[in-house]
Amino acid sequence: MTSLLTVTDRPFWLRNRGDLQRIAALTDYLLDGGLRLQFLFVRSPRSEGSASDLPSHYRGAQIDTVIGGVKGRARFARGKRAGNKRDPLMMPEPNMTDFVSPSVRRAFGRRCRALLPDVVLVHYIRLAYVLDELPRSKPTPLTLIDTFDVMSSRCRQFHNVGERHWVNISEEEERELLRRFDYVLAIQKRDAEEFRDMLPGGRILTVGHACPIVRHPVRRSPPIVLTYVATSGPANRLALAGFLSNVWPRLVDRFGPMVKLRIVGRVCRSVPAVISGDVQVLGEVEDLTDVYANADICINPVVFGGGLKIKNVEALANCKPLVTTSVGAEGLEDGIGRAFLVCNTPEETVQELVALISDSELRRRMSAEARDFAEIHFSQEAAYGELKLALGGISH
Repeated sequence: MTSLLTVTDRPFWLRNRGDLQRIAALTDYLLDGGLRLQFLFVRSPRSEGSASDLPSHYRGAQIDTVIGGVKGRARFARGKRAGNKRDPLMMPEPNMTDFVSPSVRRAFGRRCRALLPDVVLVHYIRLAYVLDELPRSKPTPLTLIDTFDVMSSRCRQFHNVGERHWVNISEEEERELLRRFDYVLAIQKRDAEEFRDMLPGGRILTVGHACPIVRHPVRRSPPIVLTYVATSGPANRLALAGFLSNVWPRLVDRFGPMVKLRIVGRVCRSVPAVISGDVQVLGEVEDLTDVYANADICINPVVFGGGLKIKNVEALANCKPLVTTSVGAEGLEDGIGRAFLVCNTPEETVQELVALISDSELRRRMSAEARDFAEIHFSQEAAYGELKLALGGISH
């Protein structure tokens, strides 16, 4: 049986954010494929989740927890608290060396020597340094790094809008770390292309997110519920602020009580105290099933940030009409104008939402298109087919 050692600092089993949902889905796929899973969980003192919370179907795995990554996380947290509000970049950001933990590196080396894994999978680039302790004896394990994003590009995007990034990393630094791995996992095709430019001759795999398709009835009568699900990151906070300032008041003026807005997730912490119209602020919700069941239209007005937007994947997999932006559509470009709508100005957003709110038949058609798109793009074969080949055809 092929054994895989996963090194992660993400408590993916909580599944309460998009990145955790994706890692959990990938982990479930590998487990179902017959791999023997082993985990090295890197935990900072303030991390949520612990290995003792792992669901029962992971309990047979070898699980070790080690404290690490404290310096980088603490420095970023201090910067968020102490940074100049007019210029957040006045407080220096952590760099990659701030995340290096000798104790984590040693723990990884011990685990490799004791467990002799066939494959090592690292989530994400801040833990790439563990390969310093990869045993030199033969055979060496196949090494993969799950990137989730082109981190140097993401860093530049944050800086361009005046936001601090969790790490200040250049393209050259990212290249040097990634080239140490046998395979680089990109979350979507555009990222894969960027990695191929960065690493000529490198082995790049596109590993997206598999999501089950859930059909919901299309509500034909008002009130029509708009839904935004997001974490508290700066890209989501800015997206919500722009929507509440420039779009939502115009919808309230047009439709009054016939339209409602539901805001879900940690982004709720940035919702202003006074908002016009019928707005329900739900906060964090452990299970989003009812949220999507009661949503008529999903929105994601994100204006910066890379990677694949898991909230968009989930909206489409729940067969919901989706209104997003060109940034939100990255990795999903085949569905623009058919499975979902892209709007890059408040005026475009208002126009498309007015049409959707007013026309139940349009919502029904978009729901059907979203379902068709999701069935093609979010199946396990679409998400994990390249990885399956790289791992020698794990059984399913």
